Amino acid sequence: MKDRQFAAILGLVRKGAKIYEDNLIVAMEHAAKYIKQERPLATEKYINQNALKFAQEQLRVFLPTIFPTAATFTINLSTLSSLCQTAWSPTLKDISRKMADLIIQKCPNIAFMFESVNSKESEKFWRWTPDFNYGDNIEVLYKPKIKLIDLEYNPESAFPEESMTHPADLLNFHPCFMKNRKTRFKTKVEISVATMGQDQRHRTTNRTEPRITGNFYLPPLAALCRLEDEALEIMNLYRDIAWDLSQDQDNKTLVTAIIPYGAMVEYEKEFDLNSAIHEMSKRGCWCAQEEIYHLASGLRNLIDQGYMDFQERDLLKIFLPACLKNGKCGEGARYCGRDIGQKPHFPERKI
Repeated sequence: MKDRQFAAILGLVRKGAKIYEDNLIVAMEHAAKYIKQERPLATEKYINQNALKFAQEQLRVFLPTIFPTAATFTINLSTLSSLCQTAWSPTLKDISRKMADLIIQKCPNIAFMFESVNSKESEKFWRWTPDFNYGDNIEVLYKPKIKLIDLEYNPESAFPEESMTHPADLLNFHPCFMKNRKTRFKTKVEISVATMGQDQRHRTTNRTEPRITGNFYLPPLAALCRLEDEALEIMNLYRDIAWDLSQDQDNKTLVTAIIPYGAMVEYEKEFDLNSAIHEMSKRGCWCAQEEIYHLASGLRNLIDQGYMDFQERDLLKIFLPACLKNGKCGEGARYCGRDIGQKPHFPERKI
């Protein structure tokens, strides 16, 4: 990497961090205000704990994904071995190698599990950067986009009863729901990089390779801080740096590592009815982040408006979170304070 390229990347990181830091307090004040409006049963403790959390979640769209973070987590040997051997980004390769070395120091007899890690052949195979699919104009979007491409309905599909308190994680294991795999959905989404990470937690969903669209997602709190110009500035700066870096094959993974969390990507998703119920019930919960909540509610609305088979099966109830199905919060102590006595639907969220 050339000195000017390093300076440009450092400038991108610093600019994103400054926008984040300069607006965090104001965004937190907006968050506290809207928590009280949207979640009338929220306690003061909940408001105090989550106003900062919401502000951090939504303002991070200006931070490149390479921005330093820290976490403490537990990982088993088979997962670490797989992670080491499939890591493609320089950062992940480095940290997974260090984790493996720490294990080998204590248990040298299992070094064989990591012998092929980061070999030259492996490094060449796993090098990757997403496609760029944008023109000259960069747009700021305030909602994710979703399009229903296809729906194949199986009339033998079985729907969980409302009395099943936590059916979402069990559907794939109940014999009576096995035929649900024949009801399949295919969608195309455009969402932020931050929410793509959330979306990938649903492991039973198939996805195509993401394409960077050039658009930028501005969450509600960032919009209330009037940060549209800053969003365009960050995205234009990233695009220039990405184009410059991509001229050298060795720098291509860095193009992905420095992308802002608010940069939008598009890809197709294909999943069965069990996966859809699982995703909807989880993401219809207000403990889910704002953008992925709107992605879930958008899909429900598309299906509900266009498919009589689902309307007859009372789709509204099938895809609701636990609190609106049976009046019991599935998050326990993390109850968000929304009025669960309201008419069952996916209401608009401001934060």
